[in-house]
Amino acid sequence: QTQTHEFHYYSSPQVHRVHPKTLMVGSDLPMTIIGSGYFNSSCMQCRLGQHLSPAKYINTTAIQCLFVPESNTTDSRLKVEVSMNCHDFTENSQEVSVQRPAFFGFIDPVHGPLQGSTVISFHGYNLIDLDGLSCLFGAHAVAAQWISSSLVLCTTPANPMAGNVPV
Repeated sequence: QTQTHEFHYYSSPQVHRVHPKTLMVGSDLPMTIIGSGYFNSSCMQCRLGQHLSPAKYINTTAIQCLFVPESNTTDSRLKVEVSMNCHDFTENSQEVSVQRPAFFGFIDPVHGPLQGSTVISFHGYNLIDLDGLSCLFGAHAVAAQWISSSLVLCTTPANPMAGNVPV
């Protein structure tokens, strides 16, 4: 007696966009992948570079995957791809950035006059140039100027009284 098996054909899934577009090393936020041709499959996967992750089906245009970029990740941009059968991955992809957490080592100078206008250098590493980058002096935010991945400049605002404020 011959046993019959079935094979399911499907339209190739597509990746149109991903959110977030930037992942931090060590973070564990889910990534939403927007596209088309998704269906609930026991073997849905996402691939970030060479790292595989099971996918969670949301609907025919959205799935979620969890990637935790490791500290030894050397690539700063990785492709995101999707598979519905754990073998064939999408021919199109989207790229995401992988960033290391920013660290501020020190500021210079550490004091200035009440009227403000002192340019403060924030020294650190993995500093990112973002839209709306700012420094917070106590409760007062001021625009920041990104110089490099190790230096950001801010000008102190005026302060009504002498004393320390968190920066």
